[in-house]
Amino acid sequence: MKPAYTHDCDCCKFLGTYKKHDLYFCAQGGVLPTLIARRSDDGPDYISGLSFAAVSPLLGEAGKRAIAQGLLSQATLDKYSMQRD
Repeated sequence: MKPAYTHDCDCCKFLGTYKKHDLYFCAQGGVLPTLIARRSDDGPDYISGLSFAAVSPLLGEAGKRAIAQGLLSQATLDKYSMQRD
């Protein structure tokens, strides 16, 4: 499986495609990891952030895949994720 779109960070781990978005996990040098959903080749055309995983189906799916691949723990995702009301 290959990304559909160009992504400009060599540190990101491609997690697959979901609803026409390429999903990524990035450890960001161990500071604060993030999840990314890219929808085109245009550099700024993406959404990202652990805090939005609970409210964005795209980032939520990226979180599930990152956890399944051992890249992210559920505890870390829960710690930084905004909770739905």
